[in-house]
Amino acid sequence: AYTLEKFPNHPRALAAMVRLGTKLKTKRPPGSPFSIDCWLERGHRFRPDDTGVLAITAFYQTKQGDHDNAVRTYRRAIEMGRDDGNLYYNYGLSLLELKDYAAALDAAKKARARGFQLDGLQKKLRALGKWFD
Repeated sequence: AYTLEKFPNHPRALAAMVRLGTKLKTKRPPGSPFSIDCWLERGHRFRPDDTGVLAITAFYQTKQGDHDNAVRTYRRAIEMGRDDGNLYYNYGLSLLELKDYAAALDAAKKARARGFQLDGLQKKLRALGKWFD
C-alpha cells in the first residue's frame, strides 16, 4: 500500500495487490486502505498511457471471471503497443472462456512466437480440436 500511495502505477506492487486479493478471495485485502479496483483506477489516472497497468487490470478481470471486460482491456493494451507473450497468453485464456476459438488460437500463437513457455492454452485448444502442430 505504501508503494502504491507514492507510485500508483508501480507494476510489482499492483500485481502483488492483485495476487493477494485473488488468493484471499477479497476485493480489499487486509490492511489496504483501498479496494483492488480503486488501486487499479488510481494507476490508470496517474499514467493513462501505462500499458502495464492495463495488463494487470485485464489479468485481475480474468481472475474475477469478467472475461468480457478483460478482453476489452487486453485489446486496449495491445492497441497501445503492449506486445509480450504473457499478455497474449492471458488474453487467449479469456477469449477461450468466451468461446472465441479463432481469436484464442491467434493469441496463443502470438504468445508462443514471443517466447511464452506455458502451454496450458495450447493444450486447451488442442483438446477442443482447435490447435494443430
